[in-house]
Amino acid sequence: MVVIEKNRYMKQVKVLALCFLCMFTFFDIVEGQTGRLTGRVRDEQGVTLERAVARVINPSSDEVVAVTSTDDLGFFELEELPVGLIRLEIQRLGFQLFSQEFELGATERQIIDIELRIQALEIEGLTVEGTREPAEIAFEEEAGLTVRAVEAADLKIIPGFIEPDPIRVAEVLPGVISTSDFSASFNVRGGSADQNLILLDGIPIFNPAHLGGLVSVFNADMVRRAELSAGGFPAEYGGRVSSVLNIESDPGNGQLEAHGAISLLMSRGAIGGSLPQNVKNVLGFRDARWRISGRRSYFDLLTDKIPYRLEDGQFVFEGWTEGGDRLSITGYKGADVLGIDYTESFPLSLDWDFGNSLIGSRWTHPTSGGGSVDLRLGYSKFSTELEFPDFGDVEFSSKISQTTMGLDWESRPKRGITAKVGVEGRFMDYQNSIMGGGTQFWKVGGPGTGTSTYAQLQWRPSNSWVIEPGLRFDTWLRKDAQRMDELSPRLSFKRFLVGRRLAVKTSLGRYTQFLHSVRDEDLPL
Repeated sequence: MVVIEKNRYMKQVKVLALCFLCMFTFFDIVEGQTGRLTGRVRDEQGVTLERAVARVINPSSDEVVAVTSTDDLGFFELEELPVGLIRLEIQRLGFQLFSQEFELGATERQIIDIELRIQALEIEGLTVEGTREPAEIAFEEEAGLTVRAVEAADLKIIPGFIEPDPIRVAEVLPGVISTSDFSASFNVRGGSADQNLILLDGIPIFNPAHLGGLVSVFNADMVRRAELSAGGFPAEYGGRVSSVLNIESDPGNGQLEAHGAISLLMSRGAIGGSLPQNVKNVLGFRDARWRISGRRSYFDLLTDKIPYRLEDGQFVFEGWTEGGDRLSITGYKGADVLGIDYTESFPLSLDWDFGNSLIGSRWTHPTSGGGSVDLRLGYSKFSTELEFPDFGDVEFSSKISQTTMGLDWESRPKRGITAKVGVEGRFMDYQNSIMGGGTQFWKVGGPGTGTSTYAQLQWRPSNSWVIEPGLRFDTWLRKDAQRMDELSPRLSFKRFLVGRRLAVKTSLGRYTQFLHSVRDEDLPL
């Protein structure tokens, strides 16, 4: 039994609040007489452009003063700019160069919305284009210990056991150890597999594996990016203590296209496109694109000696309104089925099936100044049933489901400061049971409710420092147990050296986890 003292965390909260106040005061004192430029970049369909390069140039000398790239909502921010006449250039491969000159005053902040037009490339000879990798951007902008991002193109060229697999890619990253060569389970910095928070478009996946861990539930054709935070992750994430693996689905480019492949174990295919223009007009979208995929193993179709199959399907939709709002919908359904009939060579009948189901939606509204409001709703379920028909219909069953509702708000109130707050509610139910002959021998589980609130801050007092303080508060409540409250303060520092090519990073924090798995890590029981 856990006993929570009433004033257990009051001293920690007061100390953190005092630290935040001191940092804001110091920031106001050291702010110099420079300008600030922010903006958002979209294409002609209204879709925000990620990783477009924004440069500020001195017109008199053509010297590049500052450079950055846009985030996933097309937002960029350039700070500590010299006052006077400057030139802004926005460039992205496949689009026309945007260039504009204007006067920037001292301590002035200008906000500009930019629309890039598609332009065919004229190539003379051999031209090599390079872009900033997500890992490089995370290195410069985040203070957490280890953040690694792998794009879709890289996912498909990294060798996998059977086929390209995002989780297999995570296993080759620093600090990650695979449990075996034949399992998709992985351990991060000494933690166990159930201490990793695995998300599909922000919705948790409880068992991310097929065939006892041989392959994961993620179809490489549907993945845009896989990002792993292997330690020191911010207060935004909770419920796990080792790492966060966030898989982002790819809705495609809006053009009708299909992909397929045949591997050693299964076949897979994906098709994507855009909604008709009249449908987009009715729904109020400026651009709307979708993608759907399916996978299935085929050994059971080739021979009756292997009575096993795995199958799954995934759907993703992404729509953009005229005002820049984004609505995304994600769905997933997967199953593993093993059925063995009684024979002389195998005198035992069993039916075993397990799988995940998931559906979720997310609405993102960009606000002025580079902030955003993010509302999400999701449902995730995992179940497994093992039945022995020859023994009085003995059945082992384990089920867990979770409904999640969350709201996040991000703002940039001052130069060099990004603040983010959020609240989340989780309604969970799990049941473990053993039945036989119509009699239930054992049952454990029941519903529970969890809530989380957090506040985090990213402060960049100069180009050499990134400081990220944060605070998270989690609760868990069940009818037959006392309520549990956990406060988790977190703090990360990063100091850049040698022209921002090296950095010294430190993270301190408290991480809590209410949900644990009591099964073997490689078997869905």
